[in-house]
Order: sequence, then structure tokens, then C-alpha cells
Amino acid sequence: MGNRPVVFGEILMDVFPDGQAIPGGAPFNVACHLAAFGADPLFISAVGNDDHGRQLLQLMESNRMDISGIQISDTHPTGTVAVAIRNNEPEYTIQTEVAWDFIEPSHQLLEQATSSGNILVFGTLAQRSVVSRNSLQRLLADSSMLSLVDLNLRQPFIAEEVIKDSLKRASFVKLNRAELGRVTGHVSRSEHDLIQDARELVNRYRSDALWVTCGEEGSWYIGKNGDVEHYHETRNENIADTVGAGDAYTAVLVLAYINGWNTGITLKRAHRFAAAICSVRGALPADHEFYSPWIREWK
Repeated sequence: MGNRPVVFGEILMDVFPDGQAIPGGAPFNVACHLAAFGADPLFISAVGNDDHGRQLLQLMESNRMDISGIQISDTHPTGTVAVAIRNNEPEYTIQTEVAWDFIEPSHQLLEQATSSGNILVFGTLAQRSVVSRNSLQRLLADSSMLSLVDLNLRQPFIAEEVIKDSLKRASFVKLNRAELGRVTGHVSRSEHDLIQDARELVNRYRSDALWVTCGEEGSWYIGKNGDVEHYHETRNENIADTVGAGDAYTAVLVLAYINGWNTGITLKRAHRFAAAICSVRGALPADHEFYSPWIREWK
């Protein structure tokens, strides 16, 4: 087994109200951040044989990302999402029957992933279709990699079976406070409630660790032994939008696993990097120099 992260899931174009199209998809965002930090991820997804698909592949190549895990569909278009910003929060209308709904589990791709990867990152949205879900399940079943699920729940594509199966299969779980309430069926009104709900989830699914993001209130770590840590920092006043903040946080969790960072350092770095992403429009910075201060600091 190698030391690369493997990321599975959607790649698409986020289309904003002014018509601007920006590359997106939670797993794609995670893979781009990991590549910028030098982690050389293997990203498994699919695009259409169309202008959006070619733009996305060109972007990956210009960022020196491995495109060998990207399938090109002649029968389904590249995914798009209409993004509306209301009260500083993104709302999404997600196109269906697109290329990333039909990621095929080729033997070559499975072998490449299992031989080179040490951690598999996946979400729930790409499991809305039978084809892509079966491919992910086969990858999870055939691999000795650890796995991290970022639930990333999006209406109307929320299936209880998918949520439960993902939580059972994942070594690590990352979700936000609202998603924690959605999964446990409780409303965490206080820190005590949140911790109790998180511990309940860890015990129920025997997770190694659970990470809960709470926006301006910081984020929490709950370990399998019941240990708890919290990080909070002064509010970021320079917010463009919050698109992709959770994906930035997930990418840092993967870096933490690869580099062996302790929990306190991981919480601080994940929270601060996610907050910094909120200062740019969309999920990814336009200039790779954005990453340079973080790389220097984290070394």
C-alpha cells in the first residue's frame, strides 16, 4: 500500500447567479487542496465529453493533478450545480443523470487505488446513483485503506441507507452541526448536547474519530475513547462566501493523517484554513500562491 490519498466522488461546475461557472464538487475541491499541498491525490470521478469536462481536465492538468482516475462519458454530460447565496449561505440545485453518477469500477482503477492509496475520502452525494455507489462499495470492500467520510448531505439526495452504510464503513467521520442533528435525530442546543450526540454516534458506528464543524463557533474532535477537544477563533470579518469551507476542512484532516499531526494542531489548522477559504469567492482560490503561507507555516 502506498501513501497517496484517494478521493472518490463528484466533479462539476458551480454556476453562480451572474452566470459565472466555477469548478466544484466537494470531493474535487478536497482533491485540489490536497494537490496544492503536495499530497498527490488519486481522484476518481467522471466528466462528460463536452466543454465543461474539457475545462475541468485542463484545470487538473495545469495544477499537475493526476487525471488517470477521471473517466470521460460520451453519454452523460459533465455535472453542473446552480448556486444561490442567501444570508451568506450557499443553496444548491444539483443536476441529475450526469457523468459522475456513472463512475465505473474498472479493474485497473481499483488496482491503482488499492495499491497506491493509504486513505480513501468519500461523501454521500456521489452515492445517489446505483452505478457510482456500487463502484465506491467495491473500492471500500477491496481495500485495506483507512477511510474518511464527509457526509455533505444535500437535499433531495439524502437516503438513510446510504448514510448508515457510509458511517459503518468509515474509519473517520466529518460532518457539520446540522448534519449531526440530522443523523442522531437530536437538536444539540448546548456544547454538552453536542458532545453527547457525537459520542453516541462514535459508539454506534465504532468510528475511530468524529469531527464536527460549527461555523463561527469553531469545531470539535471526539475520539473513540471518549476524549474531546475544541478549537475556536475570532470570527473572520472578510467573508466572500462560505462555499467550500467544509471541503477545505476535510482536506486538512487528510493532511493531518498523512503527516501524523496531533489533534490540537489538526483542529487549529483545519479551522483556520477553512476560514481563509471563506475570504475567496467559491471553493478554490484562483492563485496557487494562496497556499504558500500555509505550506511554510505547517512545515
